[in-house]
Amino acid sequence: MNEQIKNKWVKALRSGEYEQGEGRLRCGDKYCCLGVLTDLYAKEKNLEWHPHLYDVFGFDNEEGSTPNLVLEWSEVEGIFGWISALDRDLSSLNDSGNYTFHQIADIIEEHWRGL
Repeated sequence: MNEQIKNKWVKALRSGEYEQGEGRLRCGDKYCCLGVLTDLYAKEKNLEWHPHLYDVFGFDNEEGSTPNLVLEWSEVEGIFGWISALDRDLSSLNDSGNYTFHQIADIIEEHWRGL
């Protein structure tokens, strides 16, 4: 993962600026952890989310998984943020309801150090 982007992402997850949601990158004002990453990309590139049905927002024709543009930019592995050391992905950690953004930020720091 790109080290500068990782640092921005971890900071954003801990900032309190984003409310955690599940199942979609963004639904209303709630984001999954990968939705936060996508929002950072959108802000950097001056792009906007596109509203879909039922207050769900999409980006680059994706609403449930990380868009390829964001993956290439961030160098995150897989559309759900795969972490080999855990044999799990960030999406499932986020959507389980058992991990807060702060805990996910800790996992990103610990398992993507030096990549």
